[in-house]
Amino acid sequence: MSESEQESSIISLDFFKREFWDNFYKNHNPKSPYINWYFDITKLNIDNFSLSKIQKEEDILLIGPGLSSILDYFYENDYEKITIYDYSDELVKILNDKYKGWSIDCYDIVDISESFSGGFNIIIDKGCLDCVLSEPKRGQSNFIKAFNNILSLLSDDGIFYYFSTSNERENLMRRENKIKCIITKIDMNKDMGEQYKQFKQEDNIYFLYTIQKY
Repeated sequence: MSESEQESSIISLDFFKREFWDNFYKNHNPKSPYINWYFDITKLNIDNFSLSKIQKEEDILLIGPGLSSILDYFYENDYEKITIYDYSDELVKILNDKYKGWSIDCYDIVDISESFSGGFNIIIDKGCLDCVLSEPKRGQSNFIKAFNNILSLLSDDGIFYYFSTSNERENLMRRENKIKCIITKIDMNKDMGEQYKQFKQEDNIYFLYTIQKY
């Protein structure tokens, strides 16, 4: 199966399951190009977000980044304060072998220990919470729990950037909210205008939620 076929077929698969991701990365061809679910975030440049605006001294947490191009961007530009939490042990093995000096661990963002505390200035999620929500029976409750866990990891003056395919995530983020936050939603298709064409995803509309504590 080609990588494009993998990306299109994943929509109908059990991507909320650890076993799915372990099998996916165990069978992944390491010579294949990046797997940029949704779009290539390194090309994104809108008023509210671009990787070039993130300072190297920031403590950055990437949640479920997979094998996307954002990893090489940070690595090749000498970002050292990178932490990665991912669901798959198989992926963590790949990342630890490739990206030396970063903190890369296998954690389920739904079930991280309450001993985890804030401190990350920047947290980025492109699709991980969407995967959590896809669980048929516990999707919404797991999403709420994961979102509150992420807020607990965010510093008081930090920003959480959450990219999603849905414009209806805000109600879930505000449900049973343990930490007060400001949520801003950006319709990327509208905001990016002509820039959107470079992603070759004209049939999809993406949304960026920026979340800050107060």
